[in-house]
Amino acid sequence: MDELVKDLKAGKTEYDLKYNYTTTKGDKTKARDAAFQFLYLLLLGQFQDEQKASVKIYNAVLFVVSHPATFHPRPRATIRLAFDERFIPTEKQRAALDRWDKKFADYGQDEEDVTTSEESIHIDSDSS
Repeated sequence: MDELVKDLKAGKTEYDLKYNYTTTKGDKTKARDAAFQFLYLLLLGQFQDEQKASVKIYNAVLFVVSHPATFHPRPRATIRLAFDERFIPTEKQRAALDRWDKKFADYGQDEEDVTTSEESIHIDSDSS
């Protein structure tokens, strides 16, 4: 689980304020792949101690929900729903997740929710 959380956070851009305000871009592809693995774990994973695991899982769900620049709206919503189905969030946890859902409700709605782009092939035929 710890390795999966590390991979989820790989999409974050890091800022180094100490040395000339440089930035290191995050690996969004790695983070999105980890989000799929995380969803699979939420749906089908077996945990030795569900109570102990639920805290780590909640923190990972909160991370995914709160980073719309890395994770598109559908995966964020799907992970949130899977968490709500598998675990029973406390009122405080539910309120925190709802706050992020409302804050980013319209974020990225104009973008198409795909990870790869398709090329348009235009064939010009002379069938006169």
